[in-house]
Amino acid sequence: DVLTPNGLDHALMSERLKANPKKKKALEKKIHPLVYKKILAKLASMDGGKVVLDVPLLLGSPLEEMSDLIIAVFASEKNQIARLLERGKDPETALLINAHYPKAALKKKAGLILNTDGSVASLSKELDSYRFL
Repeated sequence: DVLTPNGLDHALMSERLKANPKKKKALEKKIHPLVYKKILAKLASMDGGKVVLDVPLLLGSPLEEMSDLIIAVFASEKNQIARLLERGKDPETALLINAHYPKAALKKKAGLILNTDGSVASLSKELDSYRFL
């Protein structure tokens, strides 16, 4: 019932998964291997070069071992809430999910840590200063 003719009903899916963490884990066990397989196939079809992957659950995934550089991106809770509301997302659910992510471990493994509380222009300027990107 979370699949509609217009696609996935994200709000209903979020509500269901929030109410039943076991279902969330079961869903992740089915979806994550499919996502990794698709990413690996895409990477194998490429002709070299640099690739940036946006992987919300990188730590502990097969993609972590393949990464030459991990860039951790953080924003204040206030900015996260504002951005989620702009996208029509439920901040309470998203922040609850984020609360369980091992941020300290991510910071330790990251070769670069970015704070995105500033403007897009300031972030862009900061990124331009890194020659390896």
